[in-house]
Amino acid sequence: MYILHIGDQAGVACILAKYQQRLQGHEAKVITVRDYDKYGINAFYNEYTLNVELEEFVEKYIEKAKQADVLHTHGGIDILLKLPKV
Repeated sequence: MYILHIGDQAGVACILAKYQQRLQGHEAKVITVRDYDKYGINAFYNEYTLNVELEEFVEKYIEKAKQADVLHTHGGIDILLKLPKV
């Protein structure tokens, strides 16, 4: 199962993705904006994150969301409205 976490709050998405991969055997990634890593959390959990530039975030999010079995949003849900209807 491929789980895509959108955004991160206090490193929670990164921790979930880490253990979803290690303990449950899922493919899990966190998509975040590269410049929004004030405390270095995304850099620390680098193997579990997809860090993209702000300008390409929506495009990359849509690309990865189409492949995902589960979308887990860690913030505003308005990003979900950008997905094409299937």
